[in-house]
Order: sequence, then C-alpha cells, then structure tokens
Amino acid sequence: MWVFMKKILKIFNPLKSPFAITFYITLIFVVLHFYFINSNIYGGFLGYVERSLEQFKYGMRGVKPISDKVIVIDMDESTLEKYGWPINRKHFADLVIKLKKLGIKSVAFDIIFADPSNNDAIESAKKFHNQFQKISLSAKGELVSELETIINNQEKNLKLLTEKLTEVNKKIDWLKKEELNKKETDDETEES
Repeated sequence: MWVFMKKILKIFNPLKSPFAITFYITLIFVVLHFYFINSNIYGGFLGYVERSLEQFKYGMRGVKPISDKVIVIDMDESTLEKYGWPINRKHFADLVIKLKKLGIKSVAFDIIFADPSNNDAIESAKKFHNQFQKISLSAKGELVSELETIINNQEKNLKLLTEKLTEVNKKIDWLKKEELNKKETDDETEES
C-alpha cells in the first residue's frame, strides 16, 4: 500500500511530473470558473478573462473614427406598427433592390428570420387546408359542389373565349387574304 501511495505522490508532485503541473493548472481554472459562475458573473471565469482581454485590446487600440461609408437602417416601433410582425420578406427584398440601385455595394441584416413572413403563400395554403379540414363532411360536399360550379362556369367562359378568339383569328386571316387578293388585282390592273 505504501508503494502505491508513493507512486501517487510522485505523479502529483509538480517538481517531478509534467502531468502534475497540467493537473494543478486545470484544477485552478475549474475552481475559479465555478467560483465566478456561483458569483452570478456571466460566462464564469473564462468569460471574465475573455471580457477583460477584450477591454484591454480595445484600450490599447484607442478610439477609432466612425466611417461615413456605413449606413444603419433601423426598424423602430413605427415600422412594426406600419408593417406588422413578422415583416413580409418582400419588403426586405424591395429594400435591397432600392439600395443596390443607389450603388450600395453590400447589405447585411442583423435579424433572425425565424418566423414565417406575414403573407407567405405556403402558410396561407396551409391555413386554408386546416380550415377546410375542420369543416363537417356535409359542408365540405356543399363547398366542393360550389367550387365545382365555379370551375365549370370558368371552363365554359374559357371555352366561349377560345371560340371567340378562333372566330376573330379566322376573320383576321380572311381580311388578310382579301387584302392580298385586292393588292394582286390592283397590281394586275396597273400592269395592263
């Protein structure tokens, strides 16, 4: 047993083992990390070290002048009142197109497009489908028959329109032939 304890002490002796140095440094960081987490400091010890180094870096760099080539377009409460939330992606697309026409080289959005757009056609179709599923079977039959009537009427109107267009095209062809015949007759009369 004593031999085993000597081996353990040798392994954890920082003067004789590189493993011991690594172990103690890791132990110190773990203890500090949990201390800072329990102190309600965001990110624990490593977060504290990161923020401190970042502040040091910016302090060494000094104040940097703001570029006049950067423009920030902000959405405020009035924008949300006007367009609602979530804002339709069409408005973002229109904004990008207008900015590109003005010569803007790049556009970045600091927004997460997690919610579906207000007027997404797919969402509208899903809502319609869900509403249709909620209707009773007898009401569905009435609704389907109404839709079929509308479609049949549209098909009849389309047939009539096609027939009329065919008649108009035939008349145009007939008028072109008549005009061509008249022109040929006039040419023959002039030659004689």
